[in-house]
Amino acid sequence: HSLDFTAGMAEQDGRPAPHVLGASVPDGTLAFGGDGGPARGAASGERPLEKAAAEAAAQTASDDSSTGPRTPTRRGATPASEAREMNLPLPASTPLLDEPLSRPVELLMKVLTFVATAAPDTSKAELVPGRVLSARLLLSLYAVDAFSWGTGQIFKYEVVSLVKEKQWCYLVASIILTAAETCIEFVASYVTPYLYERMQGSSYVSPRQLVHFALKVYFASNLFALCVYPCFGLAIHWFGLDSTAVIVLLGVVRSGQYAFGNQLGDAAVEMAKPHWMTTFDGSRLVLPGCCRPLLTRRATEDHLACYITLIKFILMFLMGGLYVVIRDKVALRWGMACALLIWNAFAPFVLLKNFGQLAQALPERVSEREDAGDGEAKAEPGVRRLTSLRFQEVSFLIFVVVMRGVPPQSAEALMNVIMLELASVVQLGMVVVGGLGILVAVLLKIHWRPDAPLEDRTSLTAAAAESEEDGTSQNGSFARQWLRPAFTVTVLIALGAVCTTFLGRNGIYVAIIVWLPTGPVLKLWDTSLDSFLFRYEPAVVTDLAYWQNVLAVLIQLPLLAVNWISLESADCTQSDGAELRAASLLLFIASGVLLLLCMYFACVDPSLHASRSLKGAVEGQVRSGLRQ
Repeated sequence: HSLDFTAGMAEQDGRPAPHVLGASVPDGTLAFGGDGGPARGAASGERPLEKAAAEAAAQTASDDSSTGPRTPTRRGATPASEAREMNLPLPASTPLLDEPLSRPVELLMKVLTFVATAAPDTSKAELVPGRVLSARLLLSLYAVDAFSWGTGQIFKYEVVSLVKEKQWCYLVASIILTAAETCIEFVASYVTPYLYERMQGSSYVSPRQLVHFALKVYFASNLFALCVYPCFGLAIHWFGLDSTAVIVLLGVVRSGQYAFGNQLGDAAVEMAKPHWMTTFDGSRLVLPGCCRPLLTRRATEDHLACYITLIKFILMFLMGGLYVVIRDKVALRWGMACALLIWNAFAPFVLLKNFGQLAQALPERVSEREDAGDGEAKAEPGVRRLTSLRFQEVSFLIFVVVMRGVPPQSAEALMNVIMLELASVVQLGMVVVGGLGILVAVLLKIHWRPDAPLEDRTSLTAAAAESEEDGTSQNGSFARQWLRPAFTVTVLIALGAVCTTFLGRNGIYVAIIVWLPTGPVLKLWDTSLDSFLFRYEPAVVTDLAYWQNVLAVLIQLPLLAVNWISLESADCTQSDGAELRAASLLLFIASGVLLLLCMYFACVDPSLHASRSLKGAVEGQVRSGLRQ
């Protein structure tokens, strides 16, 4: 009724309909539709936006006073969220999409997106400024996560360094820290939907509300870290309280703060990420985001996956390199930590305060699920149980969980040896060379995938039909983009383990050279994985993202048990070089697990029916599980 009122009011005054979000324009379209952006083409002579919106809201309030208060259609629903879902006008209190940001917020967004940002795609018929702003918000989430990761790693190595000073086996301390962190991360990942429902007031999956929830927990976690960690720094390095109790307490606090708080935010972001293509539609991805663009691409599934990987990696690379340079100087090390703590609490606070304006183009709801029995679409709250997933989806989870869990966990012990035993110049060289290798690999992948015409962006359903005819698909070959990286990582890990085992202490330098290619290989595989999820069925892809996070943490528990057994057999407290031998044994075990994974998906999975094969799902041969 507010839409009709604003249009009728304009006609009575003899003026064209006002260009208000949700108001009618002369061509009969809505100024704000379900895609989250205002329509162009309002005629000249229109009244001020704020005045027209206020008048529409006043008329709505007067109508509601006579008919009684409106009852939300779902728990926790707001007028703005219902308007987005039903393509109705937004309330007058909702900020306008094209309203300029305040100077501090604009500066913050530029800092968070200095690696890569989003810009309007001038080749599109209609530009939606609100979408570009929301796209920048989504990219900034990965900067917030990367900075939080930096503080988490700094204080983890702080605990390990203190343990080494006490002449304890630092690998045992590292495994204990990782085990505690793993258990807490598992709990955090598992309870994410339940805490989301309590804090956001809705059990239905909403990408917009998931992002809001993630920012809340990022802010709460980093605010707690800002209040606690400086106290430990003063106690240990100023007052000399470096007793066993203080070290243990620091490890417990670090595991609880980083593993629980940040994992909640990470899990929420991963659950929302597969639904972001609607927001990025009509945008171009720009690298770098802080100066003259050097590499721009249209925001497709493949390009977005690569740019997200670049944002996370470049920020982690810069922080890791800086920490390696200054880690031997206590004042500089803790100065870097305190600066990150302040920034990590400030950034999500500002984003939360301006969330209404930054996130207006984020989708409020996802597509309804299609029941497998009767083919009817049904809106279901929460996520599906693991037992209700399709066979190929379970295969997907197994592949992803092993590939993302085994290599990092097996290399954890060896990284501690490298960080604490080798010279800083060797560590810095390893970081620089490995980082440049990953950067070049991802940039080359973007370069080799030029912009395709807009009309060529077919859905996976069309790609499935093409793959049946010529063996190609939009997701690429399963053997090339999934199996080949798995085989490569398996071989490299095994060769590195041979070097560290049979070449003695000098073998670690050879092993580092052998292992350097694993970084680019795994990062390229990550982009293929994200691209696949971007294209998967929107109604169920959140379930995959959720269980992927939960199981990726769960699989680390048996790996930690193997780590502990290996350390006990090597008895790292009794002889020099025992830590390196224990780390080598873990690498052999990891390469064996990866070899079994590769053999199954190379020999067994392709022989299964297309509806049960991961190869069929990745190559777009299963129509029922792909975006329509």
